[in-house]
Amino acid sequence: MIPLSRRTADARVEARAWATLARLRGQQERFDEAIDANERALSIAQASNDSLLALVIRLNLGWLRVATGDYDAAIAALVDVDAESARLGRKNDRVTALLQLGNAYYAQDQYSRAGDYYRQALAIARELNSRSVEYLVANLARVELGAKHYEAARKFNDEAL
Repeated sequence: MIPLSRRTADARVEARAWATLARLRGQQERFDEAIDANERALSIAQASNDSLLALVIRLNLGWLRVATGDYDAAIAALVDVDAESARLGRKNDRVTALLQLGNAYYAQDQYSRAGDYYRQALAIARELNSRSVEYLVANLARVELGAKHYEAARKFNDEAL
């Protein structure tokens, strides 16, 4: 797909091909390759003024940076993605960005901040009747457990089950 898009000079197809490769590499936990492919995709998407594709790629880069422990870069990227997604009314992207922000803070034992992001994501996910509700409720149970708020953790855990 990537060689074909280059021969036809179709930047949109090439950017999507790199983004697809990046997603596959991320799912395979080949994070460095995934980040490299996403950065190529982002460069092409931005050069061709494909702002929506660039937004999705930046969201995926945020997830990859959380997965690799690059929390400062992840948080900076995801805060921007969330703001732009809110401006554009892209609620599903907001759920993902807020979930990943929560994950970044949770991984750093910042339970209060993680919980704030998970709660924001949960409110939107419930509005959308998203399957992310279950994950977010379970994450809130973990946050409350980490913060030693055992009764709240139990309530979220019961809801998750």
